[in-house]
Amino acid sequence: MKMILTIFSIFIFFSAMVEAAELKVLCVGNSFASSVIKDLRAIARAEGCNLKIFAFTCLPGASMEEHLKNAKQEEANPELRCYQLTPAKKAKMREILTMEKWDIITIQQFSRISYMPETYFPWAEELSAYIRRYAPQAEIIFQQTWRYREDHGIYKNGKLSPLTMYERLTDAYREAATKLSLRVIPAGAAIELALAKQAGVFRPLSKEQSLSPAGTPVPEPYALHEGWIWKKTNSSMNARFDGMHLNERGKYLQACVWYGFLFKKDPETIRWKPSEMDLQDAIFLKMCAKEALQNGLDTVIKR
Repeated sequence: MKMILTIFSIFIFFSAMVEAAELKVLCVGNSFASSVIKDLRAIARAEGCNLKIFAFTCLPGASMEEHLKNAKQEEANPELRCYQLTPAKKAKMREILTMEKWDIITIQQFSRISYMPETYFPWAEELSAYIRRYAPQAEIIFQQTWRYREDHGIYKNGKLSPLTMYERLTDAYREAATKLSLRVIPAGAAIELALAKQAGVFRPLSKEQSLSPAGTPVPEPYALHEGWIWKKTNSSMNARFDGMHLNERGKYLQACVWYGFLFKKDPETIRWKPSEMDLQDAIFLKMCAKEALQNGLDTVIKR
């Protein structure tokens, strides 16, 4: 009996060790990857998951071509360091790739050209090869990015619409992932699904409607992207439009997708939500995350 109890205790001990094993994730991308980190860390902490995730290799507006160019220039120039490790210290990509035994390294395309399949190769393949050279133990994974909101200037010339941008970027990620045999975090599919399934239709507000004199943006019902915001420059407040990045709802949805993908868990079981978020809205967003994870890039969007 004592032997059975001892064996059982050892089993429990090692099971706990496996459960508590630290998952180390590095994002090689841009602001569309770094936007997930705050909420994802909060979710993982609340769910008892041991997550270490960093965006040291994220640069604003960086494409895969730019990251590869940086890596090659750093190899050629011993003094060059393109990435900010701390506010006071820069590092080469290879130094960041070897500073931890990363389990997962994510890559993605710059959102403005994400719908152009010709911008993925050969850079995605060469960047993946460079990452494997210094972090052979890591699984490289694509994050599918998302389309811009309806009133973004990218649609003004009529050659692109929100629907065609989403469809084309999804096809581009699918083609690249298939060619490189990489898995995909379907963040873009979850965003599109939520926009299509939510109770009301998102209707962008004008600049005048969005900005109050007090400097507080007026909430836009059903929005998942940012919009018109006040941004402080030196001592003055200036209006700025951001139709690319996710707002707080969008970031929470993105984090739910990443959590479910990374830990192979049902997003609907997530207990944490931002304190200001309505409970029913959080439930809805978690449901969208689950559906996107179940169907991936083949998620059906009913409009």
